[in-house]
Amino acid sequence: MNSIMALANFFIQKSKDENVVLDPLKLQKLLYYAYGWYLAIKDKQLFAEKIGAWRYGPVIQNIYREFASFGSNQITDFGTEFNGNQFIAPSVQDAEVSEFLKQIWDTHKGLSGIELSNATHESGAPWDLARKAGRPYLDDEDMKSYFRSKMNPAQ
Repeated sequence: MNSIMALANFFIQKSKDENVVLDPLKLQKLLYYAYGWYLAIKDKQLFAEKIGAWRYGPVIQNIYREFASFGSNQITDFGTEFNGNQFIAPSVQDAEVSEFLKQIWDTHKGLSGIELSNATHESGAPWDLARKAGRPYLDDEDMKSYFRSKMNPAQ
């Protein structure tokens, strides 16, 4: 299973490398899309954290806490996690996962956090279904079904 902070740091590094604005909202939504597409394509979770069905959209709590201090501004620091001895800024080690994340980045980097967020609120989307059902988290089966419905039927 991949470290959520390593995945976040992947997007932060891409943002720095390509001089593309990445604020906390956009980071949340990139991780949401990465998780959903990974479930749809690979039929397994990309990371262990649950995605919350918060009032204003899907949120990964650890990511929210780590980057909340940036508000709506560009994230300038990497996320850290404790490895038992010290805090480190983890990175993605799996080449296949890196390539997958690069595709997510390339597809979505030109959109703002607001634009990405608006799409998560679509009727029948996993967040919408969780909110209507009163569930605190998005359901993996809903995620898988929703993202598979977005796939090109020719694939």
